[in-house]
Amino acid sequence: MEQNDRVFVAMDMHKETIAVAVGAPGRLGEVRFLGEIPNRADAVRRLIEKLASKYGRLSVCYEAGPCGDSLHRQMTELGRECVGAGWPISVSSIRLSRSFCRS
Repeated sequence: MEQNDRVFVAMDMHKETIAVAVGAPGRLGEVRFLGEIPNRADAVRRLIEKLASKYGRLSVCYEAGPCGDSLHRQMTELGRECVGAGWPISVSSIRLSRSFCRS
C-alpha cells in the first residue's frame, strides 16, 4: 500500500485488545489486517502516530458500543477523523439480530 490521500483504519474493539486493519480508498482498495494491540490509550496513540507517518491522512472507523466510546474521545483529542459503525436501530434490525444470534 502506497502513501495515498487517505487510508481507512478499522478497529474492532474488545475489552482487552483491539484488532486493527487498514484499507486503501475505493471499491478495489487493498485491505490488510495488521494484528491486535492492547486496548490501552498509549498503544492506540503509538499505532495512530505510526500509521499517520507511513500513510498520511487517516480515517478511523471503530465498532460503536461501550468499548468504542473511549476510542472516539481519544481520536478526537488527537485530531483524527473518527466514525463509529454499528447495527442500525430499527424493529426489523432487532428481529434480524435476534434471529442471527440464535442460529
